[in-house]
Amino acid sequence: MADTIKTQVLRTLETMLQAIPELGSVHRRPPLNVDLEKVKTPALFFWDEEERKPRNRLMLGVMRLTMAVFIRLTPGNDHGFTAFSDLADTIAGRVHEIMARPAALAGKAVNIQELTTRKALANELFGELVLIYQVTYAHSSGNAFSTSY
Repeated sequence: MADTIKTQVLRTLETMLQAIPELGSVHRRPPLNVDLEKVKTPALFFWDEEERKPRNRLMLGVMRLTMAVFIRLTPGNDHGFTAFSDLADTIAGRVHEIMARPAALAGKAVNIQELTTRKALANELFGELVLIYQVTYAHSSGNAFSTSY
């Protein structure tokens, strides 16, 4: 069976995100029960959250896409925060470039909107960059689980 449009969008994004040279690894799942010591960092985790807007006959689905990037802090005068912040900004810019290229998702994602970008220290070893996007994707009339548009 062919993948739904939503799954096609997520797989295409996964492939595009894997091409970001600053990332060590990309994972299409929430970062639950992950030993960051065993994952190649910077590690980007991304997942879709609950679709809060009702599916409709307008042939559009809307999903909230969350990305969390864990970046190992390097020792320094400021406990590595400046280096983390600089790398997080670079990665956020690369992700934005990908998300701003709807041509790569032609016929699938019709609108991608950045909602939130946040940087914080996750703990004494890692900084965390969180990016949240709203992705509107097209599907066949009345069928949000269609495999083609």
